Amino acid sequence: PAAWESEEIAELESGISIAIPPLLEVGGAYRVRSRMKDSSGRWSHWSPPLEFIVGPPTAPFPAQADLRITELMYHPSGGSDFEFVEILNTGDSLLDLSLVSFTAGIEFSFAQSDVAALFPGEYAVVVKNRTAFEALYDTSGMLVAGEYSGSLENAGELVALTFGANQPILSVEYDDRWHPETDGLGYSLEIADPHAPAQSWNDSASWMPSQFLHGTPGLPPSGIPEQGGLQRPGDANQDAEVDISDAILLLLHLFGGSHSPLPCEGSSPGEGGNLALLDASGDGAVDITDAIHILGFLFRGGSPPFAGTGCIRIEGCPNRCGLP
Repeated sequence: PAAWESEEIAELESGISIAIPPLLEVGGAYRVRSRMKDSSGRWSHWSPPLEFIVGPPTAPFPAQADLRITELMYHPSGGSDFEFVEILNTGDSLLDLSLVSFTAGIEFSFAQSDVAALFPGEYAVVVKNRTAFEALYDTSGMLVAGEYSGSLENAGELVALTFGANQPILSVEYDDRWHPETDGLGYSLEIADPHAPAQSWNDSASWMPSQFLHGTPGLPPSGIPEQGGLQRPGDANQDAEVDISDAILLLLHLFGGSHSPLPCEGSSPGEGGNLALLDASGDGAVDITDAIHILGFLFRGGSPPFAGTGCIRIEGCPNRCGLP
């Protein structure tokens, strides 16, 4: 459409008045003006017009960009009813799946599925036939999002995971020649490193046959559930961030007789999961040097906590990363 100037005015609570078009179309050229009202109620003159062209979204949200396809049972030994695709949240924040879909290879939308979101480190699976899948696998504790339409090609094809209006998150074009064990012999195709660059998903060397017959849906390749909750090292107050309040609370635990519960199992800051979480200096103990270490990291450009700044699993601790 041609450049447009609105006659409709919206007054915001902040005292700013802006012109709003009834509809913005991708590719449209628009002109926006604004004016402000002071505390006495007097309006300023209209600003010079600002012209812009509306473009489509260019990328998924950061959280959705951390979603990965981690396992494909594309040619099960028992027939196509036993197919499944596994996904993993490789990031360190809660991931909303409501705008995520499979749009190539299989078709599935998470908008109305049984899994609305994934915590960091959580797996979910979509399946061809839920009844058949539940007859073969122990699904207690497993996140089964639902049944997809279509079927995975035995010889290989493109499988694409997208966000919103078909914005790409991740795709893989697998091939049955990559690992013959996965082609009808009962083993699934599993990604070797879920944290590798997204472009490596189309490299056969990035994949491996599952260690176990019928694969490991909803589990790491080892088939053993990972132990412990996801925690950000140094997060004493359990708000999923590391800031000055964590250093202060640690000092209170050490010297001030804090009545706040310790974040993890253990009767003191230096026992159990608390030690792994709060030992910022990495010296094997929790003391005043750890609070100083955190303060130095936050305000003096010092080194980060010994265990890093990302979310890690710590046995004896609850899952806090990604929680409000």
